[in-house]
Amino acid sequence: MLSFSDVAAISLIDREVLANRTPGLARIALVSGNYFSMLGVSAAIGRTLTQDDDRIPEAHPVAVVAHRYWESHLGADPNVLAQTLTLNEGIYSIVGVAPRSFTGEWVGRPADIWIPTMQQAQAMPEFPTLLKNSASWLRPFARLAPGVTLAAAQAAIQPVYQDHFRQSWPHPTPQQTQFMARSRLLLRPAGTGYSPQRDLFGQALAILMICAGLVLLVAAANVANLLLARVARDSARWQFVSRSAPAACASCASSLLRACCLRR
Repeated sequence: MLSFSDVAAISLIDREVLANRTPGLARIALVSGNYFSMLGVSAAIGRTLTQDDDRIPEAHPVAVVAHRYWESHLGADPNVLAQTLTLNEGIYSIVGVAPRSFTGEWVGRPADIWIPTMQQAQAMPEFPTLLKNSASWLRPFARLAPGVTLAAAQAAIQPVYQDHFRQSWPHPTPQQTQFMARSRLLLRPAGTGYSPQRDLFGQALAILMICAGLVLLVAAANVANLLLARVARDSARWQFVSRSAPAACASCASSLLRACCLRR
Protein backbone atom coordinates (compact mmCIF):
# COMPACT_ATOMS: atom_id res chain seq x y z
CA MET A 1 0.00 0.00 0.00
CA LEU A 2 1.29 3.45 -0.88
CA SER A 3 1.78 5.73 2.11
CA PHE A 4 0.71 8.89 0.31
CA SER A 5 -2.06 9.59 -2.14
CA ASP A 6 -0.32 12.71 -3.41
CA VAL A 7 2.91 14.65 -2.86
CA ALA A 8 3.53 18.32 -3.71
CA ALA A 9 6.37 20.78 -3.19
CA ILE A 10 6.85 24.49 -2.60
CA SER A 11 9.53 27.11 -2.06
CA LEU A 12 8.94 30.72 -0.98
CA ILE A 13 11.06 33.64 -2.16
CA ASP A 14 10.72 37.42 -1.95
CA ARG A 15 11.29 39.32 -5.18
CA GLU A 16 10.47 42.65 -6.76
CA VAL A 17 7.58 42.32 -9.20
CA LEU A 18 6.18 44.83 -11.66
CA ALA A 19 2.40 44.71 -11.41
CA ASN A 20 0.10 47.18 -13.17
CA ARG A 21 3.20 49.22 -14.10
CA THR A 22 4.11 49.58 -10.42
CA PRO A 23 7.12 47.80 -8.88
CA GLY A 24 6.85 46.28 -5.43
CA LEU A 25 8.13 43.48 -3.25
CA ALA A 26 6.09 40.29 -3.43
CA ARG A 27 6.28 36.87 -1.82
CA ILE A 28 6.42 34.31 -4.60
CA ALA A 29 5.65 30.64 -4.15
CA LEU A 30 7.24 28.27 -6.61
CA VAL A 31 4.95 25.23 -6.49
CA SER A 32 4.57 21.88 -8.18
CA GLY A 33 1.78 21.57 -10.72
CA ASN A 34 -0.42 19.53 -8.36
CA TYR A 35 -0.16 22.03 -5.49
CA PHE A 36 -3.65 23.49 -5.79
CA SER A 37 -5.37 20.24 -6.71
CA MET A 38 -3.83 18.40 -3.76
CA LEU A 39 -5.05 21.09 -1.37
CA GLY A 40 -8.47 21.10 -3.03
CA VAL A 41 -8.27 24.81 -3.89
CA SER A 42 -10.12 26.19 -6.92
CA ALA A 43 -9.65 29.64 -8.44
CA ALA A 44 -12.02 32.52 -7.74
CA ILE A 45 -11.26 33.85 -11.22
CA GLY A 46 -9.72 31.87 -14.08
CA ARG A 47 -7.85 28.69 -13.16
CA THR A 48 -5.09 27.43 -10.88
CA LEU A 49 -1.77 25.94 -11.92
CA THR A 50 -1.77 22.40 -13.31
CA GLN A 51 0.83 19.71 -13.91
CA ASP A 52 0.96 20.72 -17.58
CA ASP A 53 2.35 24.08 -16.42
CA ASP A 54 5.17 22.35 -14.56
CA ARG A 55 6.71 19.84 -16.97
CA ILE A 56 9.34 21.73 -19.00
CA PRO A 57 11.80 24.28 -17.57
CA GLU A 58 10.79 27.87 -18.34
CA ALA A 59 8.15 26.75 -20.84
CA HIS A 60 5.09 28.10 -19.02
CA PRO A 61 5.59 31.53 -17.40
CA VAL A 62 2.13 31.66 -15.85
CA ALA A 63 0.99 32.91 -12.45
CA VAL A 64 -1.89 32.74 -10.00
CA VAL A 65 -2.24 35.79 -7.75
CA ALA A 66 -3.63 35.96 -4.23
CA HIS A 67 -7.01 37.60 -3.80
CA ARG A 68 -5.65 40.43 -1.65
CA TYR A 69 -2.79 40.99 -4.11
CA TRP A 70 -5.34 41.24 -6.91
CA GLU A 71 -7.18 43.90 -4.91
CA SER A 72 -4.17 45.88 -3.67
CA HIS A 73 -1.86 45.72 -6.71
CA LEU A 74 -4.14 45.03 -9.65
CA GLY A 75 -7.08 47.22 -8.73
CA ALA A 76 -9.47 44.25 -8.42
CA ASP A 77 -9.70 44.40 -12.21
CA PRO A 78 -12.30 41.86 -13.41
CA ASN A 79 -10.26 41.56 -16.61
CA VAL A 80 -7.16 40.54 -14.65
CA LEU A 81 -6.60 37.52 -16.89
CA ALA A 82 -5.55 39.94 -19.62
CA GLN A 83 -2.81 41.38 -17.42
CA THR A 84 0.79 40.29 -16.90
CA LEU A 85 3.44 40.45 -14.21
CA THR A 86 7.14 41.14 -14.73
CA LEU A 87 9.67 39.20 -12.68
CA ASN A 88 13.39 39.55 -13.44
CA GLU A 89 12.47 40.86 -16.90
CA GLY A 90 10.36 37.75 -17.50
CA ILE A 91 6.72 38.25 -18.45
CA TYR A 92 4.17 36.09 -16.63
CA SER A 93 0.59 35.73 -17.82
CA ILE A 94 -1.95 35.81 -15.00
CA VAL A 95 -4.16 32.75 -15.37
CA GLY A 96 -6.11 32.94 -12.13
CA VAL A 97 -6.95 34.59 -8.82
CA ALA A 98 -6.99 32.47 -5.67
CA PRO A 99 -10.07 32.57 -3.40
CA ARG A 100 -10.05 35.16 -0.62
CA SER A 101 -9.88 32.46 2.05
CA PHE A 102 -6.67 30.91 0.68
CA THR A 103 -3.26 32.49 1.25
CA GLY A 104 -1.10 29.37 1.17
CA GLU A 105 -0.31 26.48 3.48
CA TRP A 106 2.28 28.32 5.63
CA VAL A 107 0.56 29.91 8.63
CA GLY A 108 1.75 33.50 9.04
CA ARG A 109 3.57 33.69 5.67
CA PRO A 110 0.92 34.35 3.05
CA ALA A 111 1.94 34.09 -0.60
CA ASP A 112 1.21 36.86 -3.10
CA ILE A 113 1.92 34.98 -6.33
CA TRP A 114 2.21 31.31 -7.27
CA ILE A 115 4.31 30.18 -10.25
CA PRO A 116 5.49 26.71 -11.44
CA THR A 117 8.68 25.26 -9.97
CA MET A 118 9.95 24.87 -13.53
CA GLN A 119 10.40 28.64 -13.57
CA GLN A 120 13.07 28.41 -10.86
CA ALA A 121 16.04 29.46 -13.01
CA GLN A 122 14.17 32.51 -14.31
CA ALA A 123 12.80 33.48 -10.87
CA MET A 124 16.12 32.78 -9.11
CA PRO A 125 18.86 33.70 -11.60
CA GLU A 126 21.45 33.64 -8.83
CA PHE A 127 21.00 29.83 -8.79
CA PRO A 128 20.73 28.91 -12.48
CA THR A 129 21.32 25.15 -12.05
CA LEU A 130 19.42 24.58 -8.81
CA LEU A 131 16.50 22.86 -10.52
CA LYS A 132 18.77 20.31 -12.19
CA ASN A 133 21.17 19.60 -9.36
CA SER A 134 19.14 19.56 -6.16
CA ALA A 135 15.67 19.36 -4.66
CA SER A 136 16.75 20.59 -1.24
CA TRP A 137 15.38 24.07 -1.98
CA LEU A 138 11.87 22.60 -2.11
CA ARG A 139 9.73 21.78 0.92
CA PRO A 140 7.63 18.67 0.28
CA PHE A 141 4.25 17.99 1.81
CA ALA A 142 1.91 15.08 1.22
CA ARG A 143 -1.56 13.71 1.80
CA LEU A 144 -1.77 10.38 3.58
CA ALA A 145 -3.37 7.55 1.63
CA PRO A 146 -6.69 6.29 3.02
CA GLY A 147 -6.15 3.97 5.98
CA VAL A 148 -2.49 4.91 6.48
CA THR A 149 -1.47 6.39 9.84
CA LEU A 150 1.23 8.99 10.34
CA ALA A 151 3.38 6.46 12.21
CA ALA A 152 3.10 3.92 9.38
CA ALA A 153 4.04 6.53 6.79
CA GLN A 154 6.94 7.63 8.98
CA ALA A 155 8.33 4.08 9.04
CA ALA A 156 7.79 3.53 5.31
CA ILE A 157 9.55 6.73 4.24
CA GLN A 158 12.83 6.06 6.09
CA PRO A 159 14.29 3.56 3.56
CA VAL A 160 13.54 6.02 0.76
CA TYR A 161 15.24 8.77 2.73
CA GLN A 162 18.31 6.63 3.37
CA ASP A 163 18.45 5.65 -0.31
CA HIS A 164 18.59 9.34 -1.17
CA PHE A 165 21.80 9.63 0.87
CA ARG A 166 23.31 6.54 -0.75
CA GLN A 167 22.70 8.01 -4.17
CA SER A 168 24.21 11.34 -3.15
CA TRP A 169 27.18 9.71 -1.41
CA PRO A 170 28.02 6.44 -3.24
CA HIS A 171 31.36 6.28 -1.40
CA PRO A 172 30.65 7.95 1.95
CA THR A 173 33.32 9.01 4.39
CA PRO A 174 33.11 7.75 8.00
CA GLN A 175 31.56 11.06 9.01
CA GLN A 176 28.95 10.80 6.24
CA THR A 177 28.17 7.23 7.25
CA GLN A 178 27.56 8.33 10.85
CA PHE A 179 25.39 11.20 9.63
CA MET A 180 23.27 8.85 7.51
CA ALA A 181 22.82 6.48 10.44
CA ARG A 182 21.59 9.29 12.68
CA SER A 183 19.37 11.02 10.14
CA ARG A 184 15.60 10.56 10.21
CA LEU A 185 12.93 12.16 8.08
CA LEU A 186 10.22 13.43 10.40
CA LEU A 187 6.61 13.78 9.28
CA ARG A 188 4.46 16.43 10.93
CA PRO A 189 0.68 16.75 10.74
CA ALA A 190 -0.37 19.87 8.84
CA GLY A 191 -4.14 19.71 8.78
CA THR A 192 -4.25 23.24 10.21
CA GLY A 193 -1.40 24.51 8.05
CA TYR A 194 2.37 24.40 8.13
CA SER A 195 3.80 26.26 11.11
CA PRO A 196 7.44 25.74 12.16
CA GLN A 197 6.86 28.35 14.88
CA ARG A 198 4.29 26.00 16.39
CA ASP A 199 6.90 23.26 16.73
CA LEU A 200 9.60 25.68 17.84
CA PHE A 201 7.63 27.50 20.51
CA GLY A 202 4.91 24.95 21.32
CA GLN A 203 6.76 23.30 24.22
CA ALA A 204 7.96 26.63 25.59
CA LEU A 205 4.42 28.03 25.48
CA ALA A 206 3.08 24.94 27.21
CA ILE A 207 5.62 25.36 30.03
CA LEU A 208 4.77 29.07 30.25
CA MET A 209 1.05 28.27 30.53
CA ILE A 210 1.75 25.74 33.29
CA CYS A 211 3.82 28.33 35.19
CA ALA A 212 1.08 30.92 34.76
CA GLY A 213 -1.45 28.40 36.07
CA LEU A 214 0.68 27.71 39.14
CA VAL A 215 1.03 31.44 39.83
CA LEU A 216 -2.74 31.86 39.62
CA LEU A 217 -3.21 28.86 41.90
CA VAL A 218 -0.84 30.34 44.52
CA ALA A 219 -2.60 33.71 44.25
CA ALA A 220 -5.99 32.05 44.70
CA ALA A 221 -4.70 30.19 47.76
CA ASN A 222 -3.41 33.44 49.29
CA VAL A 223 -6.75 35.16 48.70
CA ALA A 224 -8.53 32.21 50.29
CA ASN A 225 -6.26 32.39 53.35
CA LEU A 226 -6.94 36.12 53.70
CA LEU A 227 -10.69 35.54 53.50
CA LEU A 228 -10.49 32.76 56.11
CA ALA A 229 -8.46 35.03 58.42
CA ARG A 230 -11.01 37.80 58.03
CA VAL A 231 -13.88 35.42 58.77
CA ALA A 232 -12.03 34.14 61.87
CA ARG A 233 -11.36 37.72 63.05
CA ASP A 234 -15.01 38.74 62.56
CA SER A 235 -16.15 35.59 64.37
CA ALA A 236 -13.88 36.39 67.34
CA ARG A 237 -15.32 39.91 67.54
CA TRP A 238 -18.84 38.56 67.46
CA GLN A 239 -18.06 36.10 70.23
CA PHE A 240 -16.59 38.94 72.36
CA VAL A 241 -19.70 41.06 71.84
CA SER A 242 -21.98 38.09 72.54
CA ARG A 243 -20.18 37.26 75.77
CA SER A 244 -19.98 40.89 76.94
CA ALA A 245 -23.62 41.72 76.26
CA PRO A 246 -25.16 39.79 79.25
CA ALA A 247 -22.67 41.31 81.69
CA ALA A 248 -23.36 44.77 80.38
CA CYS A 249 -27.10 44.22 80.70
CA ALA A 250 -26.72 42.93 84.29
CA SER A 251 -24.57 45.91 85.23
CA CYS A 252 -27.09 48.28 83.73
CA ALA A 253 -29.98 46.64 85.61
CA SER A 254 -28.06 46.78 88.91
CA SER A 255 -27.38 50.47 88.46
CA LEU A 256 -31.05 51.17 87.77
CA LEU A 257 -32.08 49.30 90.93
CA ARG A 258 -29.60 51.22 93.06
CA ALA A 259 -30.86 54.49 91.64
CA CYS A 260 -34.44 53.61 92.47
CA CYS A 261 -33.51 52.65 96.05
CA LEU A 262 -31.68 55.90 96.59
CA ARG A 263 -34.68 57.96 95.43
CA ARG A 264 -36.91 56.25 97.92
